[in-house]
Amino acid sequence: MIEGRDIVCQSFVTWDDHWGTPQQLMCRFAARNRIFFIDQPISPLSLFTGIRSRASVRRQYHRWRAGPREVAKNVWAGAPPPVFPVRNLWIVNRLNGWILRRWLSRQISRFGLRDVVYWNFQPQSPGLARAARPVLSVRSASW
Repeated sequence: MIEGRDIVCQSFVTWDDHWGTPQQLMCRFAARNRIFFIDQPISPLSLFTGIRSRASVRRQYHRWRAGPREVAKNVWAGAPPPVFPVRNLWIVNRLNGWILRRWLSRQISRFGLRDVVYWNFQPQSPGLARAARPVLSVRSASW
């Protein structure tokens, strides 16, 4: 069992919108570790795609503006800044990666996270782990 560590979890869902494997697993780890849970990013087009409700997208935007929040004992959830849509363009992916890595680096400093275990449920964006400089990186399938 992992104990006494700082765990950064990159999820494919937000903490509050859909309870699933990432939240269950991180709640169990929180008994003996500190958790920083990264909510799924949104883009300006998220309001119109229909993948998530408009209310959910608006809540996510407000969460980003408010900063990370404590959602359970030893668990903080942070909504990353909105990213650019059209992710099939390499330049957009690079720019989004830079935005998200910069945001995560600031959160890691803010919370004083050290010797991070990076748990990735979002394999489409593995470059975000670089910002955490993990001592251990875990990639999980969400299914």
